[in-house]
Amino acid sequence: MSAARIWRARGGAVAVEFAIIAQVFAVIFAGTAEIGIIYLKRLQLNNTLAAATNYAMVNTAAVSSAGGAALATTLAAVLTDDGVAAPATVTIVVNNGPRRSILNGAATTAGTAADADRCYCPTATTTVTWGSPVTCGSACASGLRGGKFVELRVSRPHTALFSGFGGVRDGKIALMSLVQTE
Repeated sequence: MSAARIWRARGGAVAVEFAIIAQVFAVIFAGTAEIGIIYLKRLQLNNTLAAATNYAMVNTAAVSSAGGAALATTLAAVLTDDGVAAPATVTIVVNNGPRRSILNGAATTAGTAADADRCYCPTATTTVTWGSPVTCGSACASGLRGGKFVELRVSRPHTALFSGFGGVRDGKIALMSLVQTE
């Protein structure tokens, strides 16, 4: 076969072009699917967190030394019983007092119930810093008013196909809410 004839032959060119382009499309498809899965899991967590936040706002009278532990237990149950198969890690803190945590299905309680009767000016970034008790209704440096708060945290594990996608940190999708109830 002459060199000119080989150069003009196009029989396998389509297969080679498809092999190259198919890999690019496969990576694009996998990335799109991964973003969709992350978004779905985040949306499910957000809906569950919204339900627990709403429950905390409706039951403001329970943010007290008498009702704080029961409120924390109920909120933890709301955050873990959302019908999603992956186990949730949950932390509830009722006004720097009663705490309820669930990690790998094991629940623990802690905190001082009497702290739930005080007012605080918490600051929230990646963690909540409660600070010292303040007068209820007083101005806080953050712009809030001193009052009673409920901290809700929930996360679910997620193994990412690609690293660097937003919304997944340390192998989990996590959300936090700080609700002012008074």
